[in-house]
Amino acid sequence: MLDANCICTGTPITHDAAFAYSNIAYCTNSSDPIPWIAELGGVFSVDPIGLAIDTLTGEIDLDMSTPNSYYVSYTVGGTCPYSSTQQVAISAPPNASWIHPGPICVTQGPQDLNLLVTGDAGGVWQGDGMMGSVFDPTVGLGTYELTYTVILGACTASVSQTVLVNPGPYAEAGPDTAVCGLAAQVHAVLLQAGGVWSGPPSLAISNPSDPSAWVTAPIPGTYTLLWTVGTAPCIATDSIHITFHDPNEPIWVSAGDDQYLAVFTATQLHGQGSDGATFLWTVITGTGSPTDPSDVASDITGLSMGENTLVLTASIDGCGFTTDTVTITVQDLFIPQGFSPNGDGVNDRFEITGIEAYPGSDLKVFDRWGRPVMAQKDYDNSWDGRARNGVPLLDDTYFYVLNLSEGLTYNGYLIIKR
Repeated sequence: MLDANCICTGTPITHDAAFAYSNIAYCTNSSDPIPWIAELGGVFSVDPIGLAIDTLTGEIDLDMSTPNSYYVSYTVGGTCPYSSTQQVAISAPPNASWIHPGPICVTQGPQDLNLLVTGDAGGVWQGDGMMGSVFDPTVGLGTYELTYTVILGACTASVSQTVLVNPGPYAEAGPDTAVCGLAAQVHAVLLQAGGVWSGPPSLAISNPSDPSAWVTAPIPGTYTLLWTVGTAPCIATDSIHITFHDPNEPIWVSAGDDQYLAVFTATQLHGQGSDGATFLWTVITGTGSPTDPSDVASDITGLSMGENTLVLTASIDGCGFTTDTVTITVQDLFIPQGFSPNGDGVNDRFEITGIEAYPGSDLKVFDRWGRPVMAQKDYDNSWDGRARNGVPLLDDTYFYVLNLSEGLTYNGYLIIKR
């Protein structure tokens, strides 16, 4: 534009004062911008003061400029000047600093890294193992580069740091135990240097830092002790249970009630016994394989048809042992040759022993002329001698075909007699 204060004589000379920076906002830590200029030879000026600018080239020294909003003008033309103006904003970069957490143990659990930010809040985290602002050390052992980025207007700042995830300590307190009396020795496994025992205040521990300390109880009972390794927040703990048994109190054990199974050759044992005792299942007749012979509630498989007898032994060192037996009877599939549906509550239904072991079974019944009189999928021992139309069948001999889910088929006859 033409300067309003200029009075030109003769033929006016037109000048082009256009210029432009590539952006209208910059950070003090960005590259110094140099504007495009339509006509060289002019002069740059700024309002207000605080912007470090080369008056001839328009280059802005961002590092030396004070963050603010400025009007930059360019004037060209000598005695009849033309000028143009552009607004430029200079901002200080955000602060993305954060405190390094130090090594993180894989057992520490998720860590909210926003709690470590000392710069500007509201930034974004990036890196393996990050979910939002939370770093999950279970991503695995190793080193991870984590980056915190803050964006304020046109300014961006990022700080990256490498975080180490290590396995941390491991605690092994040893096995649960039972003793006869009020004193027991514990046996923690010393995998790293240092460790400490803790437990109820009533327990006396000879030396809490000794993995093989002696523990004394005030009265018989079961107590829990903790073996702790490491220093917070990177620690590991393991617990054991110690049962102090009164020598004057007899050990007791129960192998559970006798069981009767239809066809099934597997079940669960239901033993019980004195707290802290050591248990052992032993098969004495028949067959069977307990999944865990030392577990009073062990599963057992491989039972044979007929009677299978097991003995459960409970023992406590120094206090002796005791035993109890249980018999598990496995009944084979039994199809009766008749029933009497007369409503007296006895033998009123056609009941096949063990049919529940064969889901998907299919029972069909025919009269002596081969006409179907009854059919049921997944037979459930509910047939009471009625035909499919609900009318009671006559007392007579009938024939059946029983298809089982395992590809077995039984054919035979049955007699209805009221």
